[in-house]
Amino acid sequence: PLALDQGIGSEPRVGIGISSVGGIAVSAALTLLVLPIVYDFFTRKRKGGEKAHEAPEK
Repeated sequence: PLALDQGIGSEPRVGIGISSVGGIAVSAALTLLVLPIVYDFFTRKRKGGEKAHEAPEK
């Protein structure tokens, strides 16, 4: 509602609303798309040298 308000005196608040919606959208995209890709990249890199979840052999 804050980003889409068109009433009297709403001009200053619309910018804050758009910034808030944009920030939430970017953080959701980073959390759901970028973070798993980066995590997978580092776990695959680690598995190349040693097994990530196995105990070392004696």
